[in-house]
Amino acid sequence: MKILLILILIAAVFYMAQHFLSTKAKAGAADNIATGEKFLTANASKDGVKTTVSGLQYLVLTQGTGTEHPATRDKVTVHYHGTLLDGTVFDSSLDRG
Repeated sequence: MKILLILILIAAVFYMAQHFLSTKAKAGAADNIATGEKFLTANASKDGVKTTVSGLQYLVLTQGTGTEHPATRDKVTVHYHGTLLDGTVFDSSLDRG
């Protein structure tokens, strides 16, 4: 009987901890979404920033001067630098070389 009571107590504590962590994560996610939407709105109004139909925003830093242009199925090499809102770099073709 004591073992059953202990198991029920452990299960209750585990459930409460999971519920607390889940609620906290959902609140953090909502804050992150709001921050991201605010950034995208402000960023879209900056000079030269283009927004695609999918919502991707980009800025051409240096326009190419070549006369040859890739066709639809051509493979191209591009450089990019992806950062989070706090400035943390999550991927960069330049850093990899």
